[in-house]
Amino acid sequence: GERAKEQDIQDAEYMRKVMTLLIQARRLFAEGQDEQALARLTALLEVDSGNEEARRLEASIKDKLSARQAEAEAGRQAAALARESAAPHVAEAERLLARGDMAGARQAVGQALAVAADLPEAQGLLTRIEEAEAAARRGIEEKAQTAAKGREHLIGLYDEAAAALKANEAYRALTIYRRLAEEETEPARAESARKKAVEIQD
Repeated sequence: GERAKEQDIQDAEYMRKVMTLLIQARRLFAEGQDEQALARLTALLEVDSGNEEARRLEASIKDKLSARQAEAEAGRQAAALARESAAPHVAEAERLLARGDMAGARQAVGQALAVAADLPEAQGLLTRIEEAEAAARRGIEEKAQTAAKGREHLIGLYDEAAAALKANEAYRALTIYRRLAEEETEPARAESARKKAVEIQD
C-alpha cells in the first residue's frame, strides 16, 4: 500500500531527474556548450551509472573535446614554427628600417607576413614603415615648398634689380645684384649676378 506508493513516487522523481538531465545535456551539446553538457551527464551518471545513452553522449563529447584540444595544440605549434621562420625577416626589416631603406624593410616584412600572417611584431613594423614613409613624403613636400618660396623671393629680387636699372638707380641695383650673388642657389646664376654687380660698379 503506502510503501509501494512512496516507492512509485521516488521512482517517478528519479526518472524525471534522469530524463531532465539527459534532455539538458542533449540541448547543450546541440548548442555547442560541450563542457556544460558534460557536467549534466556526470550528474546523471552518478545517479544512473548504467544509462547507455548518457554513456554514448559522454564518450562522443569527450572525443570532440580531445580533438579540439589536439587541433588547438597543433595550431599553437604551427604558430610557434611560423614565428620562428619569420624572425630572421623581422630582424632584417628592423635593420633596413634603421638604415632608412623603406622599400627593403617593406619587402622583408612582406616575407615575414607570408610565413606568419598575423605576427604582431611584423604588423607593428609595417605600421612603423608606413609612418616613416609618410614622414619622408612630408619632408619632400616641405622641401619643395621651401624651394618654391625661395625661387619666388629671388624672382622678386631680379624684378627689383631690373626696375632699379630702368630708373637709373645704379647703387640700388648694385646692392640687389650683390644679394642675388649671395642668395642664388644655382652657381651659374650666382656668377651671372656677380658679373652684373661688377659691370654696374665699373
